[in-house]
Amino acid sequence: MKFTNDRLQQFARISKLQIEADKRDSIMEVRPTLSSVIELSDPIRAFFLQGAAPGPGTLADPITESFAQTDLLDRTGVGGADNRDLAFFTPGLWNLNIWKTFSFTGTTNFAKFQRLRLSTLSADLGSIVASTDLMLTPYITGTVRDFVREITLPMLAPWKLTALADVTVALDELHTALSLIARRFI
Repeated sequence: MKFTNDRLQQFARISKLQIEADKRDSIMEVRPTLSSVIELSDPIRAFFLQGAAPGPGTLADPITESFAQTDLLDRTGVGGADNRDLAFFTPGLWNLNIWKTFSFTGTTNFAKFQRLRLSTLSADLGSIVASTDLMLTPYITGTVRDFVREITLPMLAPWKLTALADVTVALDELHTALSLIARRFI
């Protein structure tokens, strides 16, 4: 495959100290070769079932290796806010494979949500530097959602995933499940 580009010609003149352009200077030839490079992640060495138990890692000791995790929340009737840190991660290149399901019946309230939040953390103070919601689903009766996402995150600071669920009232039914496979490359 050949690429023709005037910038290549300018670079060739500067790098070779040419006064006049050569017609071959503007052509770059790429040979049809295939380099076999395979990037393998750290193998999955840990499995976690969360529920009410704390997730893997802490801010002081974040998880450094690949893992798989499930998280469940089943609530019927009145319930308080449910905010759980799913995992604390070290800086590095992480690939997340996320499957999350959400089901709600009961009192519709557009101000209440179930979220999956990613937050970067200050290693010194432990405070949240920035956050974004990967999933945000309102409490609308009859809502059933499946959320599937694969994300590769090159993170320079410690970070965490948090599951947040707003309060429920009488006759509400809230059911969520999460499957997470987190693979660390570097």
